[in-house]
Amino acid sequence: MPCVGCQGWVHLGSSLQPFSPNHTDACDPNYENIALAFRDPAQPKGRKPGLGKQAPTRPRPPSESAQVPAWLQRSIMSLSLLLSLLFTFCIILSALVLVKNLEMSREMRGLKRELSNISSSVLECQEEQRIGWSKVQKDIREATKSIGTVRSRVEAGKERLEMVTGGALGRPALHPANLS
Repeated sequence: MPCVGCQGWVHLGSSLQPFSPNHTDACDPNYENIALAFRDPAQPKGRKPGLGKQAPTRPRPPSESAQVPAWLQRSIMSLSLLLSLLFTFCIILSALVLVKNLEMSREMRGLKRELSNISSSVLECQEEQRIGWSKVQKDIREATKSIGTVRSRVEAGKERLEMVTGGALGRPALHPANLS
């Protein structure tokens, strides 16, 4: 699409080329429109060309892309400030987490030590209990053996007593002092 109002020469990169109406890049902001005035051969050399002969040039407005609206600058500053505050908050929060983690680590080591002490105490108690139960079982076996011995002696004594008394329950028994 040809550019309306473009005249003269077009600066393309590092070379000047004549403007062509079919040239679509002539209105591109990267290209510079240069209007050159040519001297009329009939005009004397010392005189400046008239304004009527010179190609009209438009004053270039200040670059609008370089000017940023004030509200955009304030918004960017606000966002930058908010981002820096958020970053600071994250750093402080990370430091607090590290401190809390250190405290919890110390507590965990203390609890581990206490648990180890309790475990060793429980093991000692279990060992004492096992030793105590083995003593009780040994005493029960000895008592059972003693009871068996006493029972057999009682049976033997009963049999001797029956032999001495003659086996009858109704008869008067001999005095125990005479039995030996």
